[in-house]
Amino acid sequence: MFELTPLLLLGIPIAISDIKNHRIPNRQLMALWVVEEIFQRDRGWHALFSTNITALLIFITCLILYLATGSAIGMGDIKLFAVLVLPLGNLSRSITALTCATIVALIYAVVARKRVIPFGPALLIGTISVILLG
Repeated sequence: MFELTPLLLLGIPIAISDIKNHRIPNRQLMALWVVEEIFQRDRGWHALFSTNITALLIFITCLILYLATGSAIGMGDIKLFAVLVLPLGNLSRSITALTCATIVALIYAVVARKRVIPFGPALLIGTISVILLG
């Protein structure tokens, strides 16, 4: 549960920015990344290394999808998801969080009747859900 602290303190302003401006500021992302790295170092260097490799692989995969699909998802969302891998710890939990985020985003899009929605808040909700439930 302790890993929720940076997500709540730094993630909520990121989500609010995405809702208001459809932008995720790099400064806020960098602050979240640095704080997550500090929080994760207690897990040991091996876990920290493997989590960062997973984050890098997810970033590269999402970047390829971004380039291939014509930017259906924003670059801020891709960077945010890569940072959110750190508290999740591994690929399976990250994919579960992404699945939860997609469901939340689809529900929001249907209820709000919008085609363009902020995906950052859904990513944050998906990540927090996976941490709380498992």
